Amino acid sequence: MSEGDGEGIISMRTSPLGLPADIQQKTASAVRQLRKALGETQEQFARRMGTTVRTIARWEGPRPPTGQALIRLEHMAATNGAVEAAAVFRVALNDAMGRRLSQASIYRTDEERDLCQALLAILREEKHKRRRAVVRRYLQPALDELQEQDLARKHAEDSEAALHLLQGGMDVPEVARRLGMKRQQVEFLSEELKRGTARKRAAQSSDIPFTREAAPSALR
Repeated sequence: MSEGDGEGIISMRTSPLGLPADIQQKTASAVRQLRKALGETQEQFARRMGTTVRTIARWEGPRPPTGQALIRLEHMAATNGAVEAAAVFRVALNDAMGRRLSQASIYRTDEERDLCQALLAILREEKHKRRRAVVRRYLQPALDELQEQDLARKHAEDSEAALHLLQGGMDVPEVARRLGMKRQQVEFLSEELKRGTARKRAAQSSDIPFTREAAPSALR
C-alpha cells in the first residue's frame, strides 16, 4: 500500500476510539505485520515497546495504538524496512492530528493555524517527502520529552498496579509476568511494602499515630 493510497481513505464508519473503522483495522494489522517482520513474539515485542503483552494483544486487535505509541511504531517500522506498516502508522497519525486540528479553538493565533497546516502538508504530501526528515530532526527533542513523560506516567501506573496485586497476596514472579515488569522492580516494591507494613504495625502497637506523611511512598 502506498502512502498516497492510505491517505486517501474515507470512511463513514468510525471505531469506538473515533478513528475510521478501516484505519483502525489496518493499524492493528500493521502492528502485527511489524512484529512478525522483527521475528518477535508478543512478549518480546512488548519488552521492546516497554509495555505489556496484554497491551500488544489489544494493539493487534480491538484497540490499536494511539499518540506516542504510534509515533514510536512508525519510526521503528521505517528504520527496519517495514515500509507498508510505516505508511499505515503515518495515515493513523495524520488522521488523529487532522481531527485535533479541526477544532478551531486550539488555534491561539492565525500564525499558529498556518504553521500547523504547513506541518500537515509536509507530513501528507509526497512532494514534501524530503522535508519530513528535517521536521523530524527539529521536533525530536520535544517528542523525546513527551515520550519520557509517558514512560514516567506508565511507570507510576505499573507500580500502583503491582502494589495492589502484592497487597492481594500475589507473588513477585506472577506480578512481574502479568504486568510485563522486571522482576527486580517488583521485588523492590515488595520490600517497600513489607517495610511500610512493619512500620505501621510498630506504630499501632506502641500507640503512635500512623499518618500518611509517615508512610513510605509505596503505601501512599
